[in-house]
Amino acid sequence: MTRQAGYKSIGWKHSIIKRRDREDEIISEEFFNDVDTLDEISSLVRESMQNSIDEARNKSIPVQIRFKVGKQSTQLSKEYFAEIYPHAEKSIQESLLPKLNSASKYLVIEDFNTGGLKGSISSLRPDESSIQKYGSNFWFFEWKTGETNKLAGGRGSWGIGKAVLSAASKLKTILVYSERDPECCPESNTEGILFGHSIFKYADINNERYKPHRNWMKESQVDGELEFIPTSDKGDIGIFCRDWSVVRKAKDLGTSIVIPFIKDSITANHLLQSIIQDYFIAILDDTVRCEIEDEYGKKIRLEKNNLISLIEELDEDSLNSVSKSKSELIGLCQMYQNKVTNKTAKQEIRSTIASPNDWVSINFTDESKEKFRIDIERGKTVEFIVKTEVPSERKDITRTDEFTVLFSKYHKEGLQRTLFTRKGIIIPEAFRESKINGILTMVIVEEGEVDQLQRMLRLAEGPAHKNWSDKGDKVLAKYEKRALTKTIHWVKTSALSIFKKLQPDQNVADDRSLSKYFPDDLPIEGINGDSQAESKKAEGKPEGGSGGSGGAGMPRGGRLLRVENGNEIGSIIVKPIDPSRLEVGMLFEIEFAYTLHNGDSFSAWDLEDFDLGTLINQNETSGVQISTKGNKATLTIKKPSFSVGFSRFDALRDVSVNIRKIK
Repeated sequence: MTRQAGYKSIGWKHSIIKRRDREDEIISEEFFNDVDTLDEISSLVRESMQNSIDEARNKSIPVQIRFKVGKQSTQLSKEYFAEIYPHAEKSIQESLLPKLNSASKYLVIEDFNTGGLKGSISSLRPDESSIQKYGSNFWFFEWKTGETNKLAGGRGSWGIGKAVLSAASKLKTILVYSERDPECCPESNTEGILFGHSIFKYADINNERYKPHRNWMKESQVDGELEFIPTSDKGDIGIFCRDWSVVRKAKDLGTSIVIPFIKDSITANHLLQSIIQDYFIAILDDTVRCEIEDEYGKKIRLEKNNLISLIEELDEDSLNSVSKSKSELIGLCQMYQNKVTNKTAKQEIRSTIASPNDWVSINFTDESKEKFRIDIERGKTVEFIVKTEVPSERKDITRTDEFTVLFSKYHKEGLQRTLFTRKGIIIPEAFRESKINGILTMVIVEEGEVDQLQRMLRLAEGPAHKNWSDKGDKVLAKYEKRALTKTIHWVKTSALSIFKKLQPDQNVADDRSLSKYFPDDLPIEGINGDSQAESKKAEGKPEGGSGGSGGAGMPRGGRLLRVENGNEIGSIIVKPIDPSRLEVGMLFEIEFAYTLHNGDSFSAWDLEDFDLGTLINQNETSGVQISTKGNKATLTIKKPSFSVGFSRFDALRDVSVNIRKIK
């Protein structure tokens, strides 16, 4: 194949489909498609940074990571990508395909104080002895998807994080330069390696059927077979670094990744915001320092000493779902700083031998409750060290590990979500329902001497590290299911459960394990049931009950409708009390919200709690026309003996129900 002008040894290579070859389209980037722009950039940031941090060469000094947004000239685009452009046209929708004759932007991500892409540069999987002696980062990065070579304590475990790098390019392409330790290079004179690839679709070009990967490499003959390998030509590496503003020099160990034709949403400012929100813990620990440079040459250094001042300069409207406001993010940083500087008020929690990892068995003394209240009111950060039994593959073996829960007062009204982290990585979807009014909370799972809990939760994470689940094969292969489920629940519900035990009268949503889900809903005696009485008396108490009552201070629906438990936990059924008193065409409005002990449950609802339209149980619904919006449903009666079912409410929280007759 032809080479770009000036290059001696490297160019685009293609593989042709042969008989018996399967066609499996590359879909791994779909794991990282997010509807929110900042969440999409967050995926790019977290996948690139966690790889660099995991590969720290000297753990006593921070890893340095450089993000550079550059201007990509049309000449550069044509020189590098004109050859594969016809292939891209067959794979990428025309409206999304970048134009070679239009100016674009590129992104360079470089890390320093890392080991680079170690191991053999062959496309053959290295054997165990080679892996032990030289490492295998290159092969797993370039030639393997769906498996990782990371150690058990690493931040990633799926082996598809690299797909997000190609997904950030409109041309689905990356170019890579890595400097390695000579001791990690089985082939001589391969300390510096240069290569790249594009991920397209299977396509017919010039009467040939091509495989998805287009490799930017050089050709080599090995044992009579054609091999694609990176180049180590110093002249070619020099051209590459000049063309793409790469600052790495020979013997600067680490990896530089160029992403051409980046999406328009990837800007230096958005990168800065995502780095801060996803890695503020690693920055405060001085595990990592970053430099962000925009296309005009403006540079920003990001490290622990200037982190909070940079947060104060962020665009409030551009913050993503990890943190709702700058003040909240600053509060979380201050909490963590108090922890690492040993300025917290500490308590230890240990479950009983009879009921391991069970919040029902945990109780605090009145003195502890009062101390917590005083510490919080005085602005202290309160730290709970939670001893935890971690299961293993054998049912009869557990290890005792621990994690940390932090609390501090937040001087604003409103429910604040608990922030969950593992080894410095934010886990944004761990338990969205953990919300406490006026209090910041953070659950921190760190690497420790035992390190069993951190390893278990690592395997319980999905590809984008957004949640902890007991469903995946990776985690089920190593842990007994029942104990696994209980331990994950113990961690997820920790902040909410501790706070409830300490402050039962605060604005905190009810925990299912600590109260009945729904009481029997009997009508109040003495109500006549006429239309006027229904309009006045049908509403339940919007502020909820006094703990698990689900807002049942008055009859939900008065004399016409009643609310019952469904057959499954978290399900609700609305039925008539007396069908003979209903008429076809009657209209009712039903409003749902998770119950607060004090305050207005319904005004506290937001879409993060639930969308009622997704909770309708068609199997339990008949005789009624229903329309929903947010947390409200409008019922039009078609048959007096109707039934409306809702399922999949959070089983850990009580629900308040407000029914109003409209017509």
